[in-house]
Amino acid sequence: GSIERALVRDSIASMRLHLKRFNLPYRPVGSLVVDTEGDDESLRKVLEESHDAGDTDVELLSGSQALELEPSLDPNVKGAVH
Repeated sequence: GSIERALVRDSIASMRLHLKRFNLPYRPVGSLVVDTEGDDESLRKVLEESHDAGDTDVELLSGSQALELEPSLDPNVKGAVH
């Protein structure tokens, strides 16, 4: 994983602690890395890097699962990491 990814992960964890401490509402959000070419290997690499950085909630999605999350995607999407 990259230093940037580790810093983002750590800052999110810190922010969640402060939000909880001060009883402030928040809504977790994420990113969607989309594959429209059928390049499973690239998605698996993104997934592995995310897990290595400690982002254990990240998962590999099929094209139909990605479209359920984000209906405005290209209907030919092959897969995604979320």
